Amino acid sequence: MFAERRSGVSLRCAVEGPAYEGATNGCVHTIDSSAILDGDRLHVFLTNRSVNESAEVEIKLAGGRCAPVKAPSCSPARMPSGQYLRRRSIVKAQPFKEIRVADGQAVCQLPPLSFAAITLKLT
Repeated sequence: MFAERRSGVSLRCAVEGPAYEGATNGCVHTIDSSAILDGDRLHVFLTNRSVNESAEVEIKLAGGRCAPVKAPSCSPARMPSGQYLRRRSIVKAQPFKEIRVADGQAVCQLPPLSFAAITLKLT
């Protein structure tokens, strides 16, 4: 999942949206992101930290347009809080079909406690 997305230039992402007060890190966004520009491909990594809420994420490009290439996702099954680290075998890569492109910008729906690695082709 990551080996083919490791080359390129790391980009700074601007995140807007819900946040919460973390016990050790202060104010933390519910959605976290990172991005790598690799030629005409943009690799975007997204995490939804919310335990209960899915999140709509808009990937807006400054002065550019995109088309989806592929987007596998890791998302744990629902289970009681605190069980995730003890049952790592339930976290598996699976197709991420919750992404769409409208007007050259990508939009996706991230389930609670999920991670997505998305590759977009810049047009």
